[in-house]
Amino acid sequence: MKHKLFLMISVGILSMSTTLYAQFKVGLLTGITSNTLDTSTKNRPFGKYESRSGFTAAIPLQYHFNDWFALGADLSYIEKNYSWSRTGFYEGIGQTTTNSYIQLPLMTRFSFGGERLRGFTNLGGYVGYWINSNIQGVALDMMNNSNPEYEYNEKYTFDKRRDNRVELGLLASIGIEYIWNRYSFFLEARYYHGMTDLQKNYMINQIPRYNKTVAVQVGCMFDLFHFSQK
Repeated sequence: MKHKLFLMISVGILSMSTTLYAQFKVGLLTGITSNTLDTSTKNRPFGKYESRSGFTAAIPLQYHFNDWFALGADLSYIEKNYSWSRTGFYEGIGQTTTNSYIQLPLMTRFSFGGERLRGFTNLGGYVGYWINSNIQGVALDMMNNSNPEYEYNEKYTFDKRRDNRVELGLLASIGIEYIWNRYSFFLEARYYHGMTDLQKNYMINQIPRYNKTVAVQVGCMFDLFHFSQK
């Protein structure tokens, strides 16, 4: 009986807050990314992985239950790039990899501050799909003594036995926004922590590889409907 009463009270409070304050926002955002491939290089001596910048754009959606709590989702395009460069005797040899993903973050949003200028933070997770990859670099041709180095720039061909094209992960962000009438303009720094290996389990003693991505983005959102009773 007590559990039923608590459930009824909770539903009633949520329904009341939704009735008194409801906002559904949609918008556009764009920004830059910096991605790092988190992996070991023990099997590749005289070399290192480096982070690379990229681009992101998204259509964010938010439903605000009150002035401090909301649920959100972004339909995103995001680049997660990195490079591999050789050192020592092999200096000048390396490869830059450009990876494109379609990604859907799902977030809880907490905001604070005044009526116009507010801060916010997002916590949640995401699912992404690796749609495209391009590789560019300089390699060695040991059979060509006169010119052992050659350049290449080509689209990467996915191997379904090896490449894991679905990525799952966690996210966290912090930002500020300025609210003007039914518009809000925001600046946000977001971190994506990949939890799934970019490779399937296809060989023994496999070294895992994960994406760690930071995005700095700006955007604007529009309140499609707003009913508030004070």
